[in-house]
Amino acid sequence: SWWAYSFPTAAITIASFVMHQATGNMVYLWFGNGLLALLTVLIGLLLVKTGKAILNRKICVPGH
Repeated sequence: SWWAYSFPTAAITIASFVMHQATGNMVYLWFGNGLLALLTVLIGLLLVKTGKAILNRKICVPGH
């Protein structure tokens, strides 16, 4: 369920870059770059956590 955080974060990051391209306003570029850094860290953490869960067989486990 934590992967759900990555999708809106990616969407607002892309939207920031599109707004910078459309307006030339540097604030959108700075915001987009900050969000891109955040998104990169977020996805990295999610990949590590998901990989550990797979190795520990805690993913797709039938309910009790």
